[in-house]
Amino acid sequence: MNRGTRRTATVCALGAALLGALSAPAHSAPAKRDVTVRTSDSAGSATFVHHGDSLRVCDLKADGRRVVGRLLWTDLKGSHHTLTEDSNGAGNSCARQSFDIPEGTPVTIKVCLKKGPKGIQEKCALERAVA
Repeated sequence: MNRGTRRTATVCALGAALLGALSAPAHSAPAKRDVTVRTSDSAGSATFVHHGDSLRVCDLKADGRRVVGRLLWTDLKGSHHTLTEDSNGAGNSCARQSFDIPEGTPVTIKVCLKKGPKGIQEKCALERAVA
């Protein structure tokens, strides 16, 4: 193969690789940052704090309901489902719980409202993050 043919083949191969990379769907993981999710009516929130692996759950509206936050993840030890509730009403301190989650582990944050300790969860929302 002569030098000109080789150069043309190289340019074509690089162009095909670039076209393939640009047309492939982007499936990036969520960034390692703090993530807040609010209930669908914004009466409650749950924030996953990346540094320290904690979940902060806050009641934001005096409506007689409590805010329930869940953190879910899977690691080598198995699947984990946590529950953190802010049941002291809006305008008071938020509930906080810390965990030991392996670095880089995907987590799901879920927040809901419920009436009383045995109420049905409603107005739920969820978001993903990385520990």
